[in-house]
Amino acid sequence: MAYLSRNERRIEILDAVVRIAGEDGFASASVRRVSQELGIASGNIHHLFASASDLKREAFRRFAEHEVARLDASAQELPPEERLITYLLMPALDTELSTRRLWMSAVEEAARDEEFGQLYSSLTEIWLDRVRQLLILEAGGKLDHDAATKAAWRLMSFSVGVTSFAVAPDLRIGSDDILAHIRTLIGFELALAAGPVRA
Repeated sequence: MAYLSRNERRIEILDAVVRIAGEDGFASASVRRVSQELGIASGNIHHLFASASDLKREAFRRFAEHEVARLDASAQELPPEERLITYLLMPALDTELSTRRLWMSAVEEAARDEEFGQLYSSLTEIWLDRVRQLLILEAGGKLDHDAATKAAWRLMSFSVGVTSFAVAPDLRIGSDDILAHIRTLIGFELALAAGPVRA
């Protein structure tokens, strides 16, 4: 077994959890499974993480922070509407099926583990803030904070739903269809903002 520093070993373990969760879900990412995957003793994992729950949370945090950074980088030079679509649909349109599976498994783990759920909620708030600000920008100031928040939740709900469909191969929903649907929904939200009645 190659010598790794404490931090290098920690990252190796977290990355293994992400791989396992992308294949079989967080429920399968036990300490035993991770130790077998890496060919290390379970004690090495217990030495670095307080519990299996802590291990999963830290792995998801690392994965999510990487995904947010990737989103920010890919959306940086896009016009507002395309940035909005990128933030809404990156999980659903990701070419890596394992990434989509991991996001869906995170929802399930959040329901099982209260502390994981708190982490999931805090990351969702970051997503909500990005979408809300882009909606306000795209609406040209016609959406206030409250209305933009409600619109963001509606669009994000579609994104979460379509991501779950995207992991099921027999449903045959393609990326072109998903893009068309989200453009239509964004159009509805902006039309509501422009009208006499706000969302």
